[in-house]
Amino acid sequence: MITKFYNRHQKSIFQFIKFGMIGGFGFLIDMSSVVMFKKLFAFHTLLCGLLGYLIATIAVYSLNRTWTFKGSTTSVVSGYILFFSVYGVGLAVRLFIMFMLVRFTGLDKLEWGFLLINVVGIAFASIFNFIGSKKIVFRC
Repeated sequence: MITKFYNRHQKSIFQFIKFGMIGGFGFLIDMSSVVMFKKLFAFHTLLCGLLGYLIATIAVYSLNRTWTFKGSTTSVVSGYILFFSVYGVGLAVRLFIMFMLVRFTGLDKLEWGFLLINVVGIAFASIFNFIGSKKIVFRC
């Protein structure tokens, strides 16, 4: 049963692993930006999440295009527009989750609680972003 699943979804499994590796790089960029904006400029947690997300999204587009979804027939310009559209919805998912955690948990009042809030938001957005990237942006 597991072998059958693996054989059937091998390409997607490897794409997901690559997407996750690039996502790890994007995560480092994102979280570094969040910490910088929060600790140096005392921006609101949601604004920090927005800025970190935008900076990381710009960085990971070309990596996903050239490595994860290599062979995509989507043009660079169309792909970029679609990628930002999908990631825009992913951002909405992330910010919604973050808003709920800020509003209802009190985690934002802890010194480093804003990081946990961001991590949870990123996790939800990442699942959405992979599916959207695979099915809509790169179509492979």
